[in-house]
Amino acid sequence: MQSALKFDPDKEGLRTLFREWQIHTLRYLWAHPMKQYTTKQIWDQVCKNLDKRVSRATIYHFLDEIAEKGIISFETGTGRGGLRILFYSQYSEEEFKELMARNLIQSVKDNLLSPT
Repeated sequence: MQSALKFDPDKEGLRTLFREWQIHTLRYLWAHPMKQYTTKQIWDQVCKNLDKRVSRATIYHFLDEIAEKGIISFETGTGRGGLRILFYSQYSEEEFKELMARNLIQSVKDNLLSPT
């Protein structure tokens, strides 16, 4: 599986980091920071906004990967049927963009200016 974050300077905006379905996924979370959603809720919303269908498992793996990177958060609990994972963002879209820009600039500085 490809990494969720891969910078492509030939693209613009969020497309420099994410695919179209990933942007829809994140925007759904960013619309209501701290509101928790199940994978099914996110998947249903993303599929409504795309011409091409993406699998629920693909959405889950993306959410899991970006949660591991600290881009979003999750909480686990139990519900009908067992374990439930609820994903949410601590940031709005603008806050995320600012954080990513700062991190990217710092990373470039650290990597280019480090002695080799």
